[in-house]
Amino acid sequence: TSTDGGVTWSAPRRVSDGPGDAPAFTVSVAARPGGHVAVSAYSLRNDPSRQFLVDLFVQVSADGGATFGAARRATPESFDIRWAAQARGYFLGDYIGLAGSSERFHLLWVGTPEPSAIDPERRQPDAFAASTP
Repeated sequence: TSTDGGVTWSAPRRVSDGPGDAPAFTVSVAARPGGHVAVSAYSLRNDPSRQFLVDLFVQVSADGGATFGAARRATPESFDIRWAAQARGYFLGDYIGLAGSSERFHLLWVGTPEPSAIDPERRQPDAFAASTP
């Protein structure tokens, strides 16, 4: 946090409540009225090998970011990142979003849970959305 317009900052604090060995990546942050802040991120926490099975999680704070509730899974099931594009590694793209409205947070992410329309034996990256209070 910063109380002087960003000139100085408090020490960093971990928001994710996932296991310490489970990477969280491509993070988004949004706020909505009333001091609500949300943080979303892809996570490998549901993959025992911590390598390929990805989910999107969101955590919400009702006190301006002082504390956060437990992570909520936005993806209905884990998806395999190995079906994503290749760009010096697996790449879901820069397409993740989080926006706050008056009463909800709206999430946007890319996943690979659906069969390809061209080759049903393969999975195809696609965009998905959901909302949470």
